[in-house]
Amino acid sequence: LCIQKYEFYEEMAYDPELVSLFTKIKEAEQKHLQSLNDVLNGTVAEVDTNDNSGQMYTPKASYHQNGNKMEKEHDSFLCTDAITMEKYVSSAYNFDLFQFGNSKLRKLLNDIETEEQNHAEMLYKYKKASYDSEFFYYYRRFFMFNFFKKFFITVFVNANGEVCRNIYPICSL
Repeated sequence: LCIQKYEFYEEMAYDPELVSLFTKIKEAEQKHLQSLNDVLNGTVAEVDTNDNSGQMYTPKASYHQNGNKMEKEHDSFLCTDAITMEKYVSSAYNFDLFQFGNSKLRKLLNDIETEEQNHAEMLYKYKKASYDSEFFYYYRRFFMFNFFKKFFITVFVNANGEVCRNIYPICSL
């Protein structure tokens, strides 16, 4: 599902910087799928759990004050949906890794979970760099969307310094 969504995001995004980020994350998701297929075939790969790609990512601000508002809104919505998906997938890996007795497999799932968290961090950094704070917080607050049967809760500080909490029902297809 993650790979399919990132392929969709790549096609739908306007900003080349965002398309590049979606491509990078899609490629990481393809590696995750390959690792899981290897597990199903009886092989558990050795992993390096010191992934810091989220910390190292520094996006270039691509939208400016006078940018196309419709494109900004559209790309912001895609980012928010992707962040929501990454948070959900990360929590699923976190839950699943405790279901296995094989420490090598738990380490692999933990590594994938960490990479999912890094994907969300990179998307967040892109949004923060690409949108002015009023725009960013408005769309983060009002446009949470995902394809999973859960509720998503956001807690954040808005542009005025107020702590906001929202609960969003997540629709399913």
